Amino acid sequence: MDQQKGFTNIVLIVLVVVLAGVVGYFTLVKKSPEIAQQTNTPTPTPIQIQNPTPTPTPAPTIVSNIFTYKSKPGDKVGGMVLSKINHPTSQTEPAGPDYVYAEFTGTITVTGRLSAPTGNPEDGGMGPEYSLNNLTQDSLKRLPYLQSDTRTVWFGIKNPDVMKNSPAKNGDLVELTINKYEYVFFPAGVWNQADAVAVKKIQ
Repeated sequence: MDQQKGFTNIVLIVLVVVLAGVVGYFTLVKKSPEIAQQTNTPTPTPIQIQNPTPTPTPAPTIVSNIFTYKSKPGDKVGGMVLSKINHPTSQTEPAGPDYVYAEFTGTITVTGRLSAPTGNPEDGGMGPEYSLNNLTQDSLKRLPYLQSDTRTVWFGIKNPDVMKNSPAKNGDLVELTINKYEYVFFPAGVWNQADAVAVKKIQ
């Protein structure tokens, strides 16, 4: 009887060990897929935010400063707009397509040398009291110019009061702002002229 009890105890111990082993095995097997699943979770791909490509700024349109006798009011010429054009005649010369009187409007600033009264009577003569000559290349691009004209570009200033109130003197380099330009091309003693708005001495 004692032997049977001892044998039973041994069997029970073996069964408990086997049962514990089986339970432990199934526990490990069930946990392994979770670990594997956690390990195999794909790393999210970072989202790349692309900055929009900036649209290139178009280059400013350069308008030709050349006009002809065929140009029409409303045409943009240099930095101004043609407002009036006609073909004058004289007592000795018939009207010709190259003889032009034209008016331009629009505010532009040009740079050149000021010709102004010096107080010396010998400096006087035919021509405007104040004028602008030796214009810079950049200024010439803004100022209308007749295609068939071969004269050196300069112009008289119609409203000398603006100039008289300026510290600029004869021979000074100045920036002159104008808002009207009269172009006269005719076989006579004529010159172009402009309405001055402001003048600034540079040197």
